[in-house]
Amino acid sequence: MNDVLENNETQEDTELGVVVGIMYLISSQAPPYPPGSIGELSFGIIISQDHRGKGYAKEALRLVLDEAFMTMNCHRIQVCLLDTYAKDRAMRLFMGMRFVHEGRRRRAFFSILEQEWKDTTCLAILDTEWLIRSKYLIESPPATLWDELLSRHNQEREELLRWEEAQSQSWPAMLKRTSSMETVR
Repeated sequence: MNDVLENNETQEDTELGVVVGIMYLISSQAPPYPPGSIGELSFGIIISQDHRGKGYAKEALRLVLDEAFMTMNCHRIQVCLLDTYAKDRAMRLFMGMRFVHEGRRRRAFFSILEQEWKDTTCLAILDTEWLIRSKYLIESPPATLWDELLSRHNQEREELLRWEEAQSQSWPAMLKRTSSMETVR
């Protein structure tokens, strides 16, 4: 990361080795998984307030994804985001790197600082999604969770229509569309 100087970073900060945050990548799945690979890893990152918005998290995440999928032969990387003021910004970062929203775990984490239970939002990326990332370079990432869900819905609907078309050609009298199969618009 030292070879990339961001807009607000000075050469002096880089030379002094200023700590801008911490990150971790730990195994979250016990064996068995295929030999020579790692099943699932959990990723986390915290950037200090003074260094946010300078691209450090994005660059660190890119490097971690490359290392985990190319060198470590990882199958899946997940992140769980706490329901805090920084969640939306973190969601944009991970969705921009093509992580997929998997759901919300209600009151799954106890915050010692706030003395209350917090929701967590889970996102993940698979090795296959990471491999086809070049396809996504021409498409912009979804801006919000709703955009991602709508895109996924449209893709699944198109796949269903292609499957129905193929089936109707082979068994035209057996399959008929009913109103219960239509998507509510």
